[in-house]
Amino acid sequence: MASAARRRRTLRWAVAFLVAVSVTAIGSLPWTLGSTPGTASARFEAARPADALQPPRLGQTETLLGTDRLGRSLLARLMLGGGISLVVGIAAAGTALLLGTSWGLAAAMCGGRIDNAMMRLVDVLYGLPSVLLVVLLAFALDGIRARWWPDVTGSWRLLFDLASLWFAIGAVSWLTLARIVRGQVLSLRARPFLESARVAGVPRAGETVLVGTPIR
Repeated sequence: MASAARRRRTLRWAVAFLVAVSVTAIGSLPWTLGSTPGTASARFEAARPADALQPPRLGQTETLLGTDRLGRSLLARLMLGGGISLVVGIAAAGTALLLGTSWGLAAAMCGGRIDNAMMRLVDVLYGLPSVLLVVLLAFALDGIRARWWPDVTGSWRLLFDLASLWFAIGAVSWLTLARIVRGQVLSLRARPFLESARVAGVPRAGETVLVGTPIR
Protein backbone atom coordinates (compact mmCIF):
# COMPACT_ATOMS: atom_id res chain seq x y z
CA MET A 1 0.00 0.00 0.00
CA ALA A 2 2.78 2.41 0.88
CA SER A 3 4.57 1.66 -2.38
CA ALA A 4 1.38 2.24 -4.40
CA ALA A 5 0.70 5.52 -2.61
CA ARG A 6 4.28 6.63 -3.28
CA ARG A 7 3.91 5.82 -6.98
CA ARG A 8 0.65 7.76 -7.20
CA ARG A 9 2.24 10.74 -5.45
CA THR A 10 5.24 10.61 -7.79
CA LEU A 11 2.89 10.41 -10.78
CA ARG A 12 0.98 13.48 -9.60
CA TRP A 13 4.19 15.46 -9.19
CA ALA A 14 5.40 14.37 -12.63
CA VAL A 15 2.11 15.34 -14.29
CA ALA A 16 2.08 18.68 -12.45
CA PHE A 17 5.65 19.37 -13.58
CA LEU A 18 4.88 18.53 -17.23
CA VAL A 19 1.75 20.70 -17.18
CA ALA A 20 3.68 23.60 -15.63
CA VAL A 21 6.46 23.33 -18.23
CA SER A 22 3.96 23.09 -21.10
CA VAL A 23 1.88 26.06 -19.93
CA THR A 24 5.01 28.14 -19.36
CA ALA A 25 6.49 27.31 -22.77
CA ILE A 26 3.26 27.99 -24.69
CA GLY A 27 2.38 31.05 -22.63
CA SER A 28 5.80 32.58 -23.27
CA LEU A 29 5.34 32.67 -27.07
CA PRO A 30 4.00 36.28 -27.11
CA TRP A 31 7.07 37.32 -25.11
CA THR A 32 9.64 35.44 -27.20
CA LEU A 33 8.05 36.50 -30.50
CA GLY A 34 7.67 40.10 -29.35
CA SER A 35 10.18 42.77 -30.27
CA THR A 36 13.02 43.73 -27.99
CA PRO A 37 12.76 47.27 -26.57
CA GLY A 38 14.71 49.65 -28.78
CA THR A 39 15.01 47.25 -31.73
CA ALA A 40 12.76 45.91 -34.46
CA SER A 41 13.96 42.31 -34.09
CA ALA A 42 12.03 39.65 -32.23
CA ARG A 43 13.35 38.85 -28.79
CA PHE A 44 14.52 35.34 -29.73
CA GLU A 45 16.67 36.61 -32.65
CA ALA A 46 17.85 39.96 -31.30
CA ALA A 47 21.66 39.82 -31.56
CA ARG A 48 23.89 41.86 -29.27
CA PRO A 49 27.52 41.05 -30.20
CA ALA A 50 28.81 43.05 -27.24
CA ASP A 51 27.01 40.63 -24.87
CA ALA A 52 28.13 37.42 -26.58
CA LEU A 53 28.78 34.32 -24.46
CA GLN A 54 27.61 35.92 -21.23
CA PRO A 55 27.15 33.58 -18.25
CA PRO A 56 23.75 33.25 -16.55
CA ARG A 57 22.84 36.39 -14.62
CA LEU A 58 19.85 37.21 -12.43
CA GLY A 59 19.79 40.91 -13.25
CA GLN A 60 17.75 40.75 -16.48
CA THR A 61 15.30 38.26 -17.90
CA GLU A 62 17.08 38.05 -21.25
CA THR A 63 20.36 37.00 -19.60
CA LEU A 64 18.86 34.62 -17.04
CA LEU A 65 20.42 31.65 -18.87
CA GLY A 66 23.21 33.61 -20.57
CA THR A 67 23.72 34.38 -24.25
CA ASP A 68 25.10 32.56 -27.30
CA ARG A 69 27.95 33.53 -29.66
CA LEU A 70 25.82 36.23 -31.29
CA GLY A 71 24.60 37.68 -28.02
CA ARG A 72 21.10 36.23 -28.33
CA SER A 73 19.16 35.28 -25.22
CA LEU A 74 19.33 31.56 -24.54
CA LEU A 75 16.24 31.77 -22.34
CA ALA A 76 14.16 33.29 -25.14
CA ARG A 77 15.38 30.72 -27.67
CA LEU A 78 14.83 27.83 -25.26
CA MET A 79 11.28 28.95 -24.44
CA LEU A 80 10.53 29.52 -28.14
CA GLY A 81 11.72 26.03 -29.09
CA GLY A 82 9.64 24.40 -26.37
CA GLY A 83 6.54 26.41 -27.21
CA ILE A 84 6.81 25.73 -30.94
CA SER A 85 7.31 21.99 -30.42
CA LEU A 86 4.28 21.75 -28.14
CA VAL A 87 1.98 23.88 -30.29
CA VAL A 88 2.87 22.09 -33.53
CA GLY A 89 2.64 18.66 -31.89
CA ILE A 90 -0.74 19.30 -30.27
CA ALA A 91 -2.19 20.93 -33.40
CA ALA A 92 -0.92 18.16 -35.68
CA ALA A 93 -2.27 15.46 -33.34
CA GLY A 94 -5.68 17.16 -33.27
CA THR A 95 -5.71 17.42 -37.06
CA ALA A 96 -4.75 13.76 -37.46
CA LEU A 97 -7.46 12.76 -34.97
CA LEU A 98 -10.12 14.71 -36.86
CA LEU A 99 -9.08 13.50 -40.32
CA GLY A 100 -8.49 9.87 -39.33
CA THR A 101 -11.76 9.53 -37.42
CA SER A 102 -13.82 11.19 -40.15
CA TRP A 103 -12.20 9.19 -42.98
CA GLY A 104 -12.44 5.82 -41.26
CA LEU A 105 -16.02 6.42 -40.13
CA ALA A 106 -17.13 7.56 -43.58
CA ALA A 107 -15.48 4.58 -45.29
CA ALA A 108 -17.05 2.05 -42.92
CA MET A 109 -20.53 3.60 -43.10
CA CYS A 110 -20.57 3.91 -46.89
CA GLY A 111 -19.19 0.44 -47.61
CA GLY A 112 -18.94 -1.13 -51.02
CA ARG A 113 -16.97 0.58 -53.75
CA ILE A 114 -16.68 3.84 -51.82
CA ASP A 115 -15.11 2.06 -48.87
CA ASN A 116 -12.75 0.17 -51.20
CA ALA A 117 -11.66 3.35 -53.02
CA MET A 118 -11.13 5.31 -49.81
CA MET A 119 -9.04 2.59 -48.18
CA ARG A 120 -6.98 2.00 -51.34
CA LEU A 121 -6.04 5.68 -51.21
CA VAL A 122 -4.98 5.18 -47.60
CA ASP A 123 -2.85 2.19 -48.67
CA VAL A 124 -1.14 4.25 -51.38
CA LEU A 125 -0.32 7.05 -48.95
CA TYR A 126 0.77 4.51 -46.36
CA GLY A 127 3.36 3.11 -48.76
CA LEU A 128 5.08 6.47 -49.16
CA PRO A 129 7.72 7.64 -46.65
CA SER A 130 6.01 9.94 -44.16
CA VAL A 131 9.10 12.08 -43.63
CA LEU A 132 9.41 12.62 -47.38
CA LEU A 133 5.74 13.64 -47.60
CA VAL A 134 6.14 16.13 -44.75
CA VAL A 135 9.20 17.68 -46.41
CA LEU A 136 7.51 17.87 -49.82
CA LEU A 137 4.34 19.44 -48.40
CA ALA A 138 6.31 21.96 -46.36
CA PHE A 139 8.45 22.79 -49.40
CA ALA A 140 5.37 23.23 -51.60
CA LEU A 141 3.70 25.54 -49.07
CA ASP A 142 6.89 27.58 -48.75
CA GLY A 143 6.95 27.94 -52.55
CA ILE A 144 3.37 29.22 -52.49
CA ARG A 145 4.33 31.68 -49.78
CA ALA A 146 7.36 32.89 -51.76
CA ARG A 147 5.23 33.44 -54.85
CA TRP A 148 2.20 35.16 -53.35
CA TRP A 149 3.60 36.75 -50.17
CA PRO A 150 7.32 37.35 -50.80
CA ASP A 151 7.53 40.26 -48.33
CA VAL A 152 6.59 38.20 -45.26
CA THR A 153 9.53 38.33 -42.84
CA GLY A 154 10.30 38.12 -39.14
CA SER A 155 7.68 36.72 -36.78
CA TRP A 156 5.04 36.45 -39.52
CA ARG A 157 7.40 34.30 -41.58
CA LEU A 158 7.96 32.09 -38.55
CA LEU A 159 4.22 31.74 -37.96
CA PHE A 160 3.67 30.81 -41.61
CA ASP A 161 6.41 28.17 -41.41
CA LEU A 162 4.82 26.76 -38.25
CA ALA A 163 1.41 26.60 -39.92
CA SER A 164 2.98 24.83 -42.90
CA LEU A 165 4.69 22.31 -40.63
CA TRP A 166 1.44 21.75 -38.71
CA PHE A 167 -0.48 21.10 -41.93
CA ALA A 168 2.22 18.84 -43.34
CA ILE A 169 2.49 16.66 -40.23
CA GLY A 170 -1.25 16.50 -39.68
CA ALA A 171 -1.87 15.59 -43.32
CA VAL A 172 0.23 12.40 -43.13
CA SER A 173 -0.39 11.28 -39.53
CA TRP A 174 -4.04 10.19 -39.83
CA LEU A 175 -3.61 7.03 -41.90
CA THR A 176 -3.20 4.55 -39.05
CA LEU A 177 -6.09 6.08 -37.12
CA ALA A 178 -8.35 5.84 -40.19
CA ARG A 179 -7.68 2.09 -40.42
CA ILE A 180 -8.35 1.59 -36.71
CA VAL A 181 -11.60 3.58 -36.74
CA ARG A 182 -12.84 1.77 -39.85
CA GLY A 183 -12.13 -1.61 -38.28
CA GLN A 184 -13.92 -0.69 -35.06
CA VAL A 185 -16.98 0.65 -36.92
CA LEU A 186 -17.20 -2.49 -39.08
CA SER A 187 -16.93 -4.61 -35.93
CA LEU A 188 -19.74 -2.69 -34.25
CA ARG A 189 -21.96 -2.96 -37.32
CA ALA A 190 -21.71 -6.76 -37.11
CA ARG A 191 -22.68 -6.96 -33.43
CA PRO A 192 -25.87 -8.89 -32.57
CA PHE A 193 -27.58 -5.93 -30.91
CA LEU A 194 -27.43 -3.95 -34.18
CA GLU A 195 -28.79 -6.90 -36.12
CA SER A 196 -31.63 -7.13 -33.61
CA ALA A 197 -32.32 -3.41 -33.98
CA ARG A 198 -32.55 -3.76 -37.77
CA VAL A 199 -34.92 -6.70 -37.45
CA ALA A 200 -37.07 -4.68 -35.03
CA GLY A 201 -37.38 -1.92 -37.63
CA VAL A 202 -35.15 0.76 -36.11
CA PRO A 203 -34.53 3.26 -38.95
CA ARG A 204 -31.07 3.98 -40.26
CA ALA A 205 -29.53 7.45 -40.24
CA GLY A 206 -31.61 9.79 -42.40
CA GLU A 207 -34.66 7.53 -42.38
CA THR A 208 -37.88 8.47 -40.61
CA VAL A 209 -40.70 6.43 -39.19
CA LEU A 210 -44.24 7.83 -39.42
CA VAL A 211 -46.14 8.17 -36.18
CA GLY A 212 -48.60 5.29 -35.82
CA THR A 213 -46.71 3.03 -38.21
CA PRO A 214 -46.07 -0.32 -36.54
CA ILE A 215 -42.46 -1.36 -36.21
CA ARG A 216 -41.89 -4.68 -37.91
